[in-house]
Amino acid sequence: MKEHPGKTMDELLQPFREMAMFEDCELTSPETTCPWGDAPVHVAAYDNDVEALRAFLPFVRDLNIKGELRLTPLHSAILNGSVEAAEMLIAAGADVECMNHLDENALTMMAGKPAFIAMARKHGLQVSERDEGE
Repeated sequence: MKEHPGKTMDELLQPFREMAMFEDCELTSPETTCPWGDAPVHVAAYDNDVEALRAFLPFVRDLNIKGELRLTPLHSAILNGSVEAAEMLIAAGADVECMNHLDENALTMMAGKPAFIAMARKHGLQVSERDEGE
């Protein structure tokens, strides 16, 4: 799902409506959640779809919307290794201190992941070189 310039919100959301996870939802915004909590903004972050994120961001009221397992879009991006999406969310003001279901924040989730460490440092964030969970 790439190439989004000039599309309406309805057109941007259409590919998400076709996903099984959203089949029983009436998607009207990037923050509309499915029955278990995730929203299109979570999926775009997880999939590293930076074009969808770029199109969604002006319409997202809460960058830290919690979905399944209390994951924010930033958590979702980190979980799947989506560095570009994580960077876009951080630059847009996502809270790196929000906790997920395991009481981990984004900085803890980035620990030990070189690409995330380098990206976080560009934004003045301190991330551990090693994963404390290992």
